[in-house]
Amino acid sequence: MLTKDLSVTFCGVKFPNPFCLSSSPVGNCYEMCAKAYDTGWGGIVFKTIGFFIANEVSPRFDHLTKEDTGFIGFKNMEQIAEHPLEENLAAIRRLKQ
Repeated sequence: MLTKDLSVTFCGVKFPNPFCLSSSPVGNCYEMCAKAYDTGWGGIVFKTIGFFIANEVSPRFDHLTKEDTGFIGFKNMEQIAEHPLEENLAAIRRLKQ
């Protein structure tokens, strides 16, 4: 089987490939991020974390438009991770091992 080197260096950080999860609901806990690494994703931008747990209705979506179109899709409006700070930091430490 032939293998190709897809590695990239971005801002001084080397990734095995250029495919990274964004800061979004798919990168908000250890289990999801570990599974992403196990299935070959090159990197993860962990969901935004903070010192408080936001009390917001979730998921929250808004519609996308472009110029004169009425609707072209949805955008996610979640703002911060739903887990406590210490839980998020522990997940990041485990993922870095």
